[in-house]
Parts: sequence; C-alpha cells; structure tokens
Amino acid sequence: MSPTFETQPNKGDEFTISAPSAGLPWRLMIFSGVLFAFSIFIFFGIRFGYTGYLDNQSTQIDQQLETLAKKINETDQEKFIGFYSQIVNLRMVLEKHLYISNVFKILEKYTIQPVVFKDASFDTVSNAIQVNGSTDSFNSLAQQMAILGKAPEITRVSLDTISLQLSGGVNFLIKLQVQPAFLLKAST
Repeated sequence: MSPTFETQPNKGDEFTISAPSAGLPWRLMIFSGVLFAFSIFIFFGIRFGYTGYLDNQSTQIDQQLETLAKKINETDQEKFIGFYSQIVNLRMVLEKHLYISNVFKILEKYTIQPVVFKDASFDTVSNAIQVNGSTDSFNSLAQQMAILGKAPEITRVSLDTISLQLSGGVNFLIKLQVQPAFLLKAST
C-alpha cells in the first residue's frame, strides 16, 4: 500500500475576506462620461453650427428686404401707407356702424295681422324706436305688445300714447328699446 498524504488547509485561509467587486461603478462612470461628452458636442454644434446658419439666413432675408425696398420708390411707399391707414380707419368705422335696416326686420318679423305701422323713428343714442300705428281693437294692441316684449332683440317695450278712432280702431305710439349688439351686425 502506498502512503497517502492529506493536505491540511492553512490556518489563515479560513479567516480571509474576499474584496468586493468594483464592476458597476466604473461602467456607470464611463456611461456618464460618454453622455457628458455627447451633451458637450451637441451644445457646441448648436452654438457654432446652427446659430451661424440662422445668422446667415437672417442676413439673406434682410438683404432681400432691402432690395425689395429699393425697387419701390418712396412716393409709392407713402401712397401705400396712406391707403393702408384709410383701410384701417374704414374698418374701425364699419365695426361701429349701426344697421338701422335691422329695425324693419324686427317690425316685419313680430307684427301681427290687424296691426299697421304708419311711421317710425330711431334714436341712435338710446337705441330706441318710436313707432306710430293703428289696429282694430285694444285686444290686438295688447297681443302686439306681448309679442314685441318676448322678442330677444328688444329689451323694453312701452306704450307711450293711445287714442280711439271714430271708426272704432285704436291709434298708438310704442317705444321699443333695441339691443345694441343687434344693430351692429348686418341681418340676413
């Protein structure tokens, strides 16, 4: 039989501590460095490349505007400015223009059969219409006033004067207060 040798572990091996692996931090550091370098590259690319391109484009457009301005003489430019200011002023006037014809559309829309309007006047300051008319009875007049009172374009209806005709009819004067917004737009 041959002799067998058994090795015994060193007495210090059982107390050794293995060092922790440092694999993740250096990879994170490399990734952060690459990301930082890419950000710096983008910054300088925009700073020196794209802004230069935009400055060049702006200069070209300024030059084109100057050549256009040289093509049109000063008297034509002054005429254009005068014409443009007239258009702006006309637009402002038309926006404030009152369409008095809308009053007739109101009267046409809300007048019942036995009522006849003889004349009307309009006060532009108070947006009030004064209407003279006649009808066959007090009942017809009351119906007419009720219909006008329910009209959305009219804010207030008042009976100013009333008188009897010899033939049995009724003459009247009605005042209507119209909404200002209704008079500012053309009615279709």
